[in-house]
Amino acid sequence: MKKKKILGLMLTGIILANVMPQVSLAANDYNVKRIQGKNRYETSLEVMKRMNKTEKAVLADGRNYPDALSAAPLAVKKSTGILLSDDTAIDNIKAYTDKSSIKEINIVGGENSVSKIQLQKLTGEYKPEKKPEKKPEKKNQKILKIKQQKTQICLTLTSTHLCHKEKKSLLTW
Repeated sequence: MKKKKILGLMLTGIILANVMPQVSLAANDYNVKRIQGKNRYETSLEVMKRMNKTEKAVLADGRNYPDALSAAPLAVKKSTGILLSDDTAIDNIKAYTDKSSIKEINIVGGENSVSKIQLQKLTGEYKPEKKPEKKPEKKNQKILKIKQQKTQICLTLTSTHLCHKEKKSLLTW
């Protein structure tokens, strides 16, 4: 019986923590807009699209948060956004930069972060080679939990420069 009460209180707390910020913001006439994509890479593109006609961008590895963290001050200094990249997201980034007014991309991190292939795809110099098939990797739950935490950190970091530019606060929960 005691465990059920504790569980009930915990569930109530979780529900209130997720619902209350949205309700209280709407009640106070705040204009709340969600910027989102299917994943962190698309979200960083959506944030970048909200930047007003910038000619510069900062590119950082989206798989590991330290590069995105160190890229934030550079993005603020250049009044631009951070594009998170990996081997699959680079194609969307290339398509976006081709259509946008971006003329300068600052890459943060070494070749372990933004690979030669990503750089070649971005510059249009990529020529695909046949790759041997990879065996599926087994991932344990601990690694997945760490990756989920890093995802939240990366998404928060990519939004900080937009908040700074617009002099607004970032709410996360």
